[in-house]
Amino acid sequence: MLDKIKEQGFDYYSGLLCVIDGSKGISKAVKDKTLIQKCRYHKRDNILSYLNESDQEYYKKEINIAYSQEIYSEAKSKLLEISELKETNMSAANSIEERLEETLTLHRLELNLMFDRTFSTTNPIKNINRLIKDYTRNDSYCPKKSPKGEKLPDEIDG
Repeated sequence: MLDKIKEQGFDYYSGLLCVIDGSKGISKAVKDKTLIQKCRYHKRDNILSYLNESDQEYYKKEINIAYSQEIYSEAKSKLLEISELKETNMSAANSIEERLEETLTLHRLELNLMFDRTFSTTNPIKNINRLIKDYTRNDSYCPKKSPKGEKLPDEIDG
């Protein structure tokens, strides 16, 4: 897919940032050609899923405080402090450390202050995809023929 983009004249080799939800397949496919910013909301929710409900609110705040740090080393340090959970919950602690650097890409690039709300999460693209899905759910918006005039699959006689 990235090679097709290049064929169309887009030079992504000078830099491309992919914001992903944590899918290891997507990460593997793009890791040699891009920088990866793992969705912090997915990461946070994954960590919290290992905790008792009574602990979740506290650690949610702690994780948010860590990611809100302006400087990479401070954010990383605060996140590693949270991995103190090794004493009580090894799964949550392992989740914090797994692919931690990918959640701090904006910090390492010193772009977190400028782009944190948009590029630290996959939610903006998910919202757009949901709107497109809602909009195109009505059949009257869907074309009946392909651009070449061919019947689309739902029109082919069985």
